[in-house]
Amino acid sequence: CAGYVTALCGKWYVGRSHRRPSSCDYHFGLPFGQGAHNVPYTYLHNDEFVRLEGNKSAHITDNALDFLDSLDSPDAPGNGQPFFLNVGYIVTHAPYGQQHHDPAVTGLYQDATFADIPPFNSHPWAKNEDGPGDSPPLQALRDRYIRYYAAVTEIDRNVARIPARPA
Repeated sequence: CAGYVTALCGKWYVGRSHRRPSSCDYHFGLPFGQGAHNVPYTYLHNDEFVRLEGNKSAHITDNALDFLDSLDSPDAPGNGQPFFLNVGYIVTHAPYGQQHHDPAVTGLYQDATFADIPPFNSHPWAKNEDGPGDSPPLQALRDRYIRYYAAVTEIDRNVARIPARPA
């Protein structure tokens, strides 16, 4: 991107996830698929593999903030130039169980009715769900909804950290 300093933090599955995209000045990605969300994982930070423990959304956001902070450095490439930052979270993808999320967040939805969700119908090409046309048992479906709501809450909380960055 001519004239822009560019960064990609998070999901990038347009092939070659094990390499930094050629158009990025800064990169923090998931080279080995998404997997569980709160387990040790080996990330690709620029051109080096880094193993970190903890929440993937938090790591993605931390690196987005590191990129933004680096723009203030007089030694930063493209200092003073406009920038483009792409942040791609993966937490709304499988696995779908509550056990993959912070109990304090899933606890927010234990009593939810989920009345705003239409009836579940498995997609004919389902891979990470039950078989095509199958409907999971009610408790499994409820667990999935709690987890999804928790995932969206996690994204909301992390996105809120980005604009809150001190100027």
